[in-house]
Amino acid sequence: EELTVSYLPDNLVGGVEERRKFLLETHNFICMCECCSLEPGAALKQDEFSRQVAVRRIDDINIMAKEITMDLGESKIKTKYKYSCLNLLSQLQKMYIHSTSIYLVKACIFSIYVLMDEVDMAVLWAMDLYKMSSVLTGPNSEDSKSWLVTAENLRNYFKDRENLSEVIKHSLLVKQKKKKLNSSR
Repeated sequence: EELTVSYLPDNLVGGVEERRKFLLETHNFICMCECCSLEPGAALKQDEFSRQVAVRRIDDINIMAKEITMDLGESKIKTKYKYSCLNLLSQLQKMYIHSTSIYLVKACIFSIYVLMDEVDMAVLWAMDLYKMSSVLTGPNSEDSKSWLVTAENLRNYFKDRENLSEVIKHSLLVKQKKKKLNSSR
């Protein structure tokens, strides 16, 4: 299996011109990878269109994230955020895009399931993030170990709701807001 390294930021989703401009300015080369070298035609048009849609979705998600309250339970904005993230994930998985962008979206989905008090779904996403982190950073990385511990203990965290509420206020989407998904900037 071929091993490749991306010189782009993990969260850059922009089109070919934006990616090439970034690489020229920061690494002094023009990328000729499969994705950046798509010939003009239907495939390139579809890729550019998909990236424009993804950029708009990411911008919308970042705006919604600012409105989400750090408390347990459902709300209209949390539900909208969840479905927006799920739609973005579905779209990104069909694109030729760096897997860490997908990882960031999955982390947002995990966070919103915790906030919406949906423990079973949160556990599923934590396990998925553990598996993905194991591929991206190795099974013994701090991130991978942390996701595994989270997945194994999440049900217990939900039993102590007062403590869980405190953890939420200091970690989940607060981190996501700081990291925020980034479409290109």
